[in-house]
Amino acid sequence: DSKRDRVYLMNFVQKEKYKIWAVDMKTKMVEVLVPKNSDKFPMDVTMARECTYVPDLDIVIICTRPQKTLIYFCEKNEWIEMPEPGELNKKNEATPGYGVSTGVEWDSKRKLLWLVQTNGAVYAMRLALM
Repeated sequence: DSKRDRVYLMNFVQKEKYKIWAVDMKTKMVEVLVPKNSDKFPMDVTMARECTYVPDLDIVIICTRPQKTLIYFCEKNEWIEMPEPGELNKKNEATPGYGVSTGVEWDSKRKLLWLVQTNGAVYAMRLALM
């Protein structure tokens, strides 16, 4: 989080998956955050490593299993779950699906969110918050 000069750590294996550890890069102090909407956090999520910070919108986007996209609003300290776009496959899953080798990155030059799959499929999405 370049606006606050801190790094976020998330652990979706723990019991309270909605918590975030914020490390202040100047003081090296750690603060445990309990974001708004933590009571609505999808407790079936399994990993938080496929994520990226979008400085233009001051959010962190997390692509996690099972097929969920979570958004953390840094300034508001708030979670939301993004509705999944696209069609469902034969397993009734949204595509593209997320796996352990999914890559997601913000492209500040083009203002696009890029997602790359293990099978080589590449997706791009333009984000706008309302």
